[in-house]
Amino acid sequence: MPDYTKQLIELANLQPGWYDTGNGPEGLVPSEHSLSFVMQLLARMPNFQPYLYPLMEGGVSVEWDT
Repeated sequence: MPDYTKQLIELANLQPGWYDTGNGPEGLVPSEHSLSFVMQLLARMPNFQPYLYPLMEGGVSVEWDT
């Protein structure tokens, strides 16, 4: 199992309002489409070990060191 799989599972398990801004919870859950796209992208890039971060709008940020 690739290292990023654990990160994808954690993102899939986020609850609405996962980010607390101090003014109340915010943050949409990453969409199934976003998670599926990231999984397909990373399957084509087996040598990369990315860092995955949820975005407030429900997307996913994919970053890695070069």
